[in-house]
Amino acid sequence: MWSAAGQRARFDAVLAALHPQPGETLYDYGAGTGLFSTLIPDGVGYLGYDWSRGMVERAQLDHPLSAFVNEDMASITPDLIACIGPFNLRDGWSKQQTWDVLTDLWSRCGRAMAVCLYAGDDEDCIIYLDSDCITFAKRASSQDPGRESTWSVARHRPNDLLLVLRRENVRP
Repeated sequence: MWSAAGQRARFDAVLAALHPQPGETLYDYGAGTGLFSTLIPDGVGYLGYDWSRGMVERAQLDHPLSAFVNEDMASITPDLIACIGPFNLRDGWSKQQTWDVLTDLWSRCGRAMAVCLYAGDDEDCIIYLDSDCITFAKRASSQDPGRESTWSVARHRPNDLLLVLRRENVRP
């Protein structure tokens, strides 16, 4: 079940994994209401994307100091990418679509990407396994020519997996 405390725990886990630094840019893919934008440290550029026009309008209203868009900014190359739960509901979505989007996002990410995925037993959700994430992470990091990449997969909460990909020898 979703809760405000659970969402805050996801936000905190992603921030700890990404460790955003002043001068970096963070792309929040699936920004929803924009609440995550309020936790971004000063000096870090933020852009939130959500495919729901209504969510973008709400985020802009609730968080006028942050930028939100309704179309994926495929031309940007942010230092950091956060995906906090946008791939969890079955409603017309599949694991393969998740991996395809994450492959694209990783190809344009500068330093690190953190993704929260559902690992519980709710049949209305896509249920990701540790092995799914490990397979993806190995493939993504091996397709990063000329750059050293590392990855980790951890259960930061009983129903949540945190997948983190990092490019080595990139600041902060």
